[in-house]
Amino acid sequence: MTRHSYTQQIADYLKARPLVWIPAVSLESVGGRQAWRTRVSEARRAGMVIQNRVLRMSNGREHWRESQYRYIPPTTRLEQDEAGGWTLTA
Repeated sequence: MTRHSYTQQIADYLKARPLVWIPAVSLESVGGRQAWRTRVSEARRAGMVIQNRVLRMSNGREHWRESQYRYIPPTTRLEQDEAGGWTLTA
């Protein structure tokens, strides 16, 4: 497959799940294990608004971080709050 087709697969995957936070490990299976970050970047350059967040996770004994991404459709309005977070508005 070409790079373009992987980028399109990432774009299609995210567009099918608007506003849903998707773990990065899920994007690996769609855009390629070593290249999914590049595919997300290419989708952004093509005009998609894709947010990223990193969550700190713990089960009491172990601690780790989970990176997540979500697609914001063009008709969605976001407003930044005082804490620097984002709020979806109608």
